[in-house]
Amino acid sequence: MRRWLTVLLAVSACTGPVLDEPWRIVAPRIIAVTADPPEAPPGAQVVLHAVVATPDGPPATAGFQWAPCEHPRPFSQNESIDASCLAAVGSAPPGGAEHALALSPDVCAVFGPDMSGEGLRPRDADSTGGYYQPVGVQLEGASSFAAVRLWCRPAGVSLDVARGWVDTARPNTNPAFMLSAAFEGRAVPFDALPAGVTVDLLADWSGSPEEHDVVVAPGGGSLETAIERYDVSWFVTDGSLSAARSSIGAGRWLLPQSPGTGTLWAILRDSRGGVAVQTSSVRWE
Repeated sequence: MRRWLTVLLAVSACTGPVLDEPWRIVAPRIIAVTADPPEAPPGAQVVLHAVVATPDGPPATAGFQWAPCEHPRPFSQNESIDASCLAAVGSAPPGGAEHALALSPDVCAVFGPDMSGEGLRPRDADSTGGYYQPVGVQLEGASSFAAVRLWCRPAGVSLDVARGWVDTARPNTNPAFMLSAAFEGRAVPFDALPAGVTVDLLADWSGSPEEHDVVVAPGGGSLETAIERYDVSWFVTDGSLSAARSSIGAGRWLLPQSPGTGTLWAILRDSRGGVAVQTSSVRWE
């Protein structure tokens, strides 16, 4: 989702300059990729959707190129993405904002903990026990990479631990949230914000089911449970934000002095690849 760069499911652009204001939209840009479902087993189909922001708001149309990575990064390579995948994105056929990805039946051997026929050692899980297949997506020559989380059974554990994981672990689902704004403690609608002031933004995911992640404990001798973590990223077409991301769902937005209109995007991500998006047309007066 965060960490392939631009890595988007949890996610940012492997091309282009480093932005001093990463929340400001000054050119068309992929700001997230959602996956349905956000965690899938080998052989399943995952529907990916690229979320694009432009200075004029969501685009009416946009041209994309999608290229699932077929090979993992060699352990001797420092880059996050295998070089063959970087090349494949630029030569992929044109497509739309939505892409259907069919996971290979042996995807957990290529990108996960299963032993491959090539005799390579298995991949290492991230801190949440997750494994990922990168998928490249290009927009107007700028390449980004989404990380599709894989539902792989744990390897190298005892039979009791493996059975316990099968009985208790469940694939992730995408979160949901409500987006609101307030000024001086009072709620204000996004189509009638006061110009020239700082409004408080709130992404409230308290209504989303709290999911517990069952993972193999360090050492592999038991299972442990962790509650998912969330954070929200903000993007705007005008004004200034106090921060680009928040782990508590709060932000502060200084609006321009002159009346105008713009767009606000809020991207909520959980720690297991789940993503939710809210886009708001905004007017300040």
